[in-house]
Amino acid sequence: MKTLKIKRNTIILSQEEVCSHFYFLKTGCMRTYYITKEGQEKTDLSY
Repeated sequence: MKTLKIKRNTIILSQEEVCSHFYFLKTGCMRTYYITKEGQEKTDLSY
């Protein structure tokens, strides 16, 4: 297992992209979100 430091506001996985890694959150927080048909960001989950 490798430790990565990811900068704030970095998108880890984009829509329709196939995930090829597992990510574990050690410190900090993150969220998952989607864009509505109207173009608004809606938060799905927060960690």
